[in-house]
Amino acid sequence: MFKQDSPFIILNNSVKSPSLPYTPLLSIDSNHFVSTPYEQLDSLTDELIYIADGGIDFVSKEIISNNNVYWVGDHDSTKNLTLLNMIPDKNMYHLDTKKDYSDFGKILDILVSDNQSYFIQIYNGLYGERSHETSNIHEACFFIDSIYKKFNLTSTIYFHPSIIITNQMVQIDIPQHSSFSIIPTSSYPTDVKIQGALYEGDFRLNRPSMGTRNIAYQNLCISPKNNDTIMIILE
Repeated sequence: MFKQDSPFIILNNSVKSPSLPYTPLLSIDSNHFVSTPYEQLDSLTDELIYIADGGIDFVSKEIISNNNVYWVGDHDSTKNLTLLNMIPDKNMYHLDTKKDYSDFGKILDILVSDNQSYFIQIYNGLYGERSHETSNIHEACFFIDSIYKKFNLTSTIYFHPSIIITNQMVQIDIPQHSSFSIIPTSSYPTDVKIQGALYEGDFRLNRPSMGTRNIAYQNLCISPKNNDTIMIILE
């Protein structure tokens, strides 16, 4: 069962992610979630939102006022103190500046402590410094693996606009002839089932490049067998 308020996470990458020419509709194990474009975040109400440090500089007063917002960071990148002061003290996680992990990693640690399955949407997590982008993706993979090992629960993390990390069946509504790739992240070989694509059926991915450059048709459905974690890249 999914957490009722699937969390949103806003990171502090200042490089704007290139947008896709469409907004994917994700259906996860028969639970329907409409992805929320960055431009529509101001319309959210009563949602659980985590902000990583300088991510506060990319949100509005409306987001903080209308939602259950938590801030997590060591103050090394926050500039907008006016917005920061709007968040209640009980919703603040002040981290040690000498920590050896990211603010995003700490947010995921907070969430992994709950016995929950998650659908998480993340903004400003891609297209920044290569080390930050790569570590963000691997933190997401580590989180999903940890949830499964600890609670035997599956989860999905969507990095807007183009990367989905999951270990469960995902249906993706995208335009016909859009390209996508599947890359295993937890083990090799990884078995996946693909429906609604140029190359469909049961596949055993023995190496990272075996699942690249497929073409979506209708009702694209991707299901990793044995709950192995995979990365789906939308292009």
